[in-house]
Amino acid sequence: MTRFWQTLTCFASLAAVAANAQTAREPRLTSARASQVADSILKLMTLEEKIGQLNQLPGEGSQTGPRVPQGGEALVRSGGVGSFLGIFGADYTRELQRIATHESRLKIPLLFAMDVIHGFRTIYPVPIAEAASFDSARAEFSARQAAIEATAHGLH
Repeated sequence: MTRFWQTLTCFASLAAVAANAQTAREPRLTSARASQVADSILKLMTLEEKIGQLNQLPGEGSQTGPRVPQGGEALVRSGGVGSFLGIFGADYTRELQRIATHESRLKIPLLFAMDVIHGFRTIYPVPIAEAASFDSARAEFSARQAAIEATAHGLH
């Protein structure tokens, strides 16, 4: 794995670690400092943990909403997964994040993602259709609403 990909792989997670570690009185991390933090964590990571950060597991349906696949929480604890696709729900994602940041060796936060290209709960026209309307304010509004809804459900 090249140094570039290692740095790129961990940068988003490390930025979240750094953001969680700061208090209101501490200055924001500079780009140079963020790179130092990323490099220091990369040096601590095993090859398996680096590969784990590249893993994005899909959610599986259940009666109470999407859940991690069987064994997913153990993978979080061992650093074997860096993100989940299709897992949402503020309480559930918060619990998974707690496992990642309190029970894993390097405490690297997870990323939660889902395609919300034309809405999350409220569905809007696809972006190419919005672009064809030449109403940039409407396109911005629908993107903002999708982001607000997704964020409220624990998605990044």
